[in-house]
Amino acid sequence: MLEEIVIDRIEEPAQELLHLHWKGGVHTEVRVARNGTGHHRRVADDKALELIEELSKICDAQLIAQVLNRLGYRTGQGQTWRVHHIYNVRYERRLPNYQKTGAWLTLQETAAALQVSGTVIKRLLKEGILPARQVVPGAPWVIERKNLQLPVVQAQIQAVHAGRKLPQTLNGQAELPLQYSSL
Repeated sequence: MLEEIVIDRIEEPAQELLHLHWKGGVHTEVRVARNGTGHHRRVADDKALELIEELSKICDAQLIAQVLNRLGYRTGQGQTWRVHHIYNVRYERRLPNYQKTGAWLTLQETAAALQVSGTVIKRLLKEGILPARQVVPGAPWVIERKNLQLPVVQAQIQAVHAGRKLPQTLNGQAELPLQYSSL
């Protein structure tokens, strides 16, 4: 039924154009997307790749592999994560290796830097006072050190050190002064 297949390579977008020549003189064109360099069908989940990128700010490859395994992620080949898998993903995706520069902190490191408990930091994260990123639930929090200097964060920390908790304000909610009126 099929006499000949002629393949033309198209650069943009990366495709192969197949010309199918059938017996009887009918011709059919089929376009097939081409994988980019370093990409293949056996690719890890996008969330796993995002976790590797984000956790590279605060964790070494061993800890990242442990987190991915604890959260149930698998490699593109269906295996559990190991250190060399993390290295391979970083190399293929041009992701940075972990370097302890101090610009990024874990929840525990943040608590130590601010001299408060982890529970206080969790409350600040939950209330949206301290900006941080957690790619998926159960993954470690990634906190940028410069956010520790935000006035709202400093006010909360000073209140904790003074032994009191400031009342919670919702984002975008204006604070009104209390006025006493005598009737």
